[in-house]
Amino acid sequence: MINLLQKYKGLRMLFLGGVISSVGDYLYDIALTLLVYDITGTIDSIAVMWISKGALRIFIQYFAGILTDKYNRRNII
Repeated sequence: MINLLQKYKGLRMLFLGGVISSVGDYLYDIALTLLVYDITGTIDSIAVMWISKGALRIFIQYFAGILTDKYNRRNII
């Protein structure tokens, strides 16, 4: 893997972009959790937030898959 990253600049940039994006997503999740706890003061609200976040992600990804299979991908993108 390291040889591929050293050899191909495009792959290296894609990998670094993914790492930076993942760190940003992780920090966002921590900040959102702390914000909800700061506003409500209960752990129950954090659980509801995470459950609803996961349920919405499953729902949206399901219909996004249907849309990409049904329509031309170039038009959707």
